[in-house]
Amino acid sequence: MKLSAEFLADAEERLSNTAHAPSPPQRRRARRAQVDAAVPVDLPGIAAAAPVAAGEVEERSIGPDDMVDMSFLERALVAGRPVCRIVVELHGASEFATGFMVSPRVMMTNQHVLPTADRAERARAEFDLRIDGAMQMHSGVPFAFRPDLFYASDKALDVAFVAVAAESIRGGRRLTEFGHHRLFAAPRKIEPGDAITIIQHPRGEPRKIALRENRLLAFLDDDRLLYGSDTASGSSGAPAFSDDFQVVALHRAGRAARKDGGYLLLDGTVVASLRGIDESRVDWEANEGVRISAICRYVTERLGHDSDHDNGNELLEELKSAMAHGGDVISQLQQGLTAEPLRGLATGVAQRQPSALGAATALTPGAVLDLPLRVQVSLATTPSVASGQVAVASPDVVTGAFAEKYVSPRIDTDYTNRRGFDTKFLGRTVGLPRLTPAGKALAATMDGRTRVDYEHFSVVLHRERRMAIYTASNVDWIKEHRFGELTRKDLTGLKDGEIEKWVSDPRLPAAWQLPDTFYTKDRKSFDKGHLVRRDDVCWGATTEEVIRANGDSFHVTNCSPQRSDFNRSAEDDRAWGDLENLIQHGVTRCCVFSGPVFDDVDPEFEGRDEVGPTRVQIPSRYWKVVVEQADDGSLRSYAFILRQDLTDVQMEELDVPAVWKTRRIKIAALEAELALLKFTAAVRAADVLG
Repeated sequence: MKLSAEFLADAEERLSNTAHAPSPPQRRRARRAQVDAAVPVDLPGIAAAAPVAAGEVEERSIGPDDMVDMSFLERALVAGRPVCRIVVELHGASEFATGFMVSPRVMMTNQHVLPTADRAERARAEFDLRIDGAMQMHSGVPFAFRPDLFYASDKALDVAFVAVAAESIRGGRRLTEFGHHRLFAAPRKIEPGDAITIIQHPRGEPRKIALRENRLLAFLDDDRLLYGSDTASGSSGAPAFSDDFQVVALHRAGRAARKDGGYLLLDGTVVASLRGIDESRVDWEANEGVRISAICRYVTERLGHDSDHDNGNELLEELKSAMAHGGDVISQLQQGLTAEPLRGLATGVAQRQPSALGAATALTPGAVLDLPLRVQVSLATTPSVASGQVAVASPDVVTGAFAEKYVSPRIDTDYTNRRGFDTKFLGRTVGLPRLTPAGKALAATMDGRTRVDYEHFSVVLHRERRMAIYTASNVDWIKEHRFGELTRKDLTGLKDGEIEKWVSDPRLPAAWQLPDTFYTKDRKSFDKGHLVRRDDVCWGATTEEVIRANGDSFHVTNCSPQRSDFNRSAEDDRAWGDLENLIQHGVTRCCVFSGPVFDDVDPEFEGRDEVGPTRVQIPSRYWKVVVEQADDGSLRSYAFILRQDLTDVQMEELDVPAVWKTRRIKIAALEAELALLKFTAAVRAADVLG
């Protein structure tokens, strides 16, 4: 290969430049023209290539020139560190989005993701959620938001800023480890036809990067631009970068193709509204982002002058200082620094890479760096764009709305059609646990029976502790048995601005049940934790059956007070939700038994029910037993016991990875912990631990 002397000189100047300032599109185009027109020179020590035959050329770009320096990958890795997944929990349901740090303590995302300070207080940011070069999962480092220190938003621009706690929820990690991106006020850092790179958490998945074929399509106005790129629900709030890894836009939405006054689907159908339409069926023509120059104007001209839009002058000044003076991860990379924001590029520890002479080389040209980067590349010539959380072109599209009104979901009050747990579900008998004499004395009874049946599951209730002694459910994840096009709104019948209110079971005395009031007036102490997971039982031969199972899961008899960091998946590797995900991805059909461990020393919580003040002992441990059928027809059972304060890891398979083996327990040992019940001989005999 031959390079021009002018190009080499320009490259040397760029590599030695310590300032991370905008590189205008005119300069980039001039640089490319300079390379194309320059006279080639031979590099020392490299033999000249043989002359090519007439009519041949040494190389040609096919279509747009998508070649970039390998340093692009190093910069992409570093640029991903300030990017986080945002998790908003809405009473058992998780909403995902993306955000990124724009100063040492302030994060930016969309206003529709965190529309209020109260919503931000109930969400969290997870950094370093990724799959590394060895294909190992990094489960993420959770941080709480601190809207009490700083929160500002603008609905018109669809931008929100919020302070992040300085230390992680678990593990003592510092926020400064992840660094921030600088926001440049220059209005045209990119031109139509230039490439755009988006680092994001689509669908709440580990961090991904959308590469070529992604181009800026047009400037809509002074505030917005359109580009072709691969995104998905959960990508809202992601940074869109130029090739120099300057942030040029805040990703906010997908734009659906229009036809005849309606919205075009991929099959050619035109619909009047996208409400309830699966995003994979929509013909998305582009994505829309908010221009960083517009956001910078908002910060400099409005914040600090409008008390309705911001609070916390100290962090506002920090944000303005970061915009003006840098200190961002890309600037530090260009300066060859390995400061704390760059810590952990490969193993979680900041290091300079030693050279052959033993000197520190940092991230300068020639340094060798192991890159734990998983690149997702789109090679489509015509952009195929999935939606973000909002389809801008449709004002009535569901925006991943954050509901505030409690409404009971659809519930079939004719309970005579409930068959409950099926002991023959796996083809071999898996019987219900048998209550011990102590268990029988405390179990709630209905018509002389302790078993309360619902669609695909049953509950045995502790009438004094007012929650389940155990639940038993039939779980079916066979695709043909699930109605994939039914959304949660289809199942519940709720409208925008409404979330599920849990209901008491009219078949049992109210005094034996903890009502929804206990959880809504608990000073935000607990989540409403499903013992039987809603998704696990939402299957059936008819939509009515699925809707019935969904509604049944919102009976308070199936509810338990669980702290948020225990109940919610993807925050805690020992969390209840993570174990539920493990089961979903590892087993197609199974029987699941679960419940709390009732200890006499469980702490009492002073709360309120529908009568007035009440004191409730809160279980600190929960158990789960999974019974599946092996390929040879035999049964296998797995028992787990979890505490409410265990640490983070995200699991994917039910061959029980090493991190979960520490939480395994023999069935017999679990029975010793559960004074109120015993498992059947078939379940004990199937225990894989012997």
